[in-house]
This record gives sequence, structure tokens and C-alpha cells, in this order.
Amino acid sequence: MTITPLPRERRATLHFQSWVRGFAPVFLDTEVDMTRVREHQAAALGEGHRYSLVTCVLNTAARGLASHPEANAAIRGRLRP
Repeated sequence: MTITPLPRERRATLHFQSWVRGFAPVFLDTEVDMTRVREHQAAALGEGHRYSLVTCVLNTAARGLASHPEANAAIRGRLRP
């Protein structure tokens, strides 16, 4: 059995994969009704303003975190921040 050396550009990926095996990542998924956002965008466009979906999502996330600061948390310990 011959072991071929790992290319330099793949070493960081291999290091990350070996590091990430130490914990189980958590993925959250949800569906969002964007009807009112689209209506707001259309109304704002009629007034000469233009808002992207990213702007609306960031605004909503910021307001949610401001209302619920405990949701803005990080796990400390073995994991990198």
C-alpha cells in the first residue's frame, strides 16, 4: 500500500475536518413567510427606496437579538469561539 502525500492546499481542510470531529454541529432550519417583506419592498420601491432581502433579514435578526440578548450566545470551552 502506497501513501501519497497530501497536497499543500488540502492540509488546512484535513486539519479542520479532524478538529471538527470533536463535536457535533447543530443545524437549525425553518420556513419563513416573506409575503409582508415583499409587500414592504414593493411599497418602498414606489417611494423611490430599494431594500434587498439581505437588508430585511439583517434588520429582523438585529431587532430579535436586541429583544432577546440571551439568544446571542457562544459556547465556550473546548470549541473555538
